[in-house]
Amino acid sequence: MAGLKYWIWLTCLRGLSNLTCLALLEHFGTPENIFLADAPELRSVQGVDRKQAALLADHSLERADRILGDCHRLGVQILTIQDAAYPGRLRDIYNPPCVLYIKGHLPVIEEEAVICMVGTRNCTPYGTRYAEQIAHGLAKGGAIVASGLARGIDS
Repeated sequence: MAGLKYWIWLTCLRGLSNLTCLALLEHFGTPENIFLADAPELRSVQGVDRKQAALLADHSLERADRILGDCHRLGVQILTIQDAAYPGRLRDIYNPPCVLYIKGHLPVIEEEAVICMVGTRNCTPYGTRYAEQIAHGLAKGGAIVASGLARGIDS
């Protein structure tokens, strides 16, 4: 559980892209190693410029601790791309998410069709209501529904 706070710290740094996170992980191996790296080491990774190295200099773990507490309280499981239970099909896509937040159980998706919910961030109440109804109906019928949980329709 202690290592998860570094995953959350890394993936919640505003302005740091997922591709940069993946490059850093490939270079350093773990988020904790990234956390402990100095600016010159960070800038040695392809795609990490001074601005991104400055983002990585933010070593506050308060937000990560808060998110971990919220996930524990709400029964949300956290999987990292390095976990054995992380879906292989998802790991193999271009730019896979470094961290998954799972409410409920993670279905076996290796051979099943997965329907993704994607939409506008500035949704109307009408759009929100019907996106929720569609997702609920699909899930109730046995479909696997995935969402990035971005603001708006996705959430």
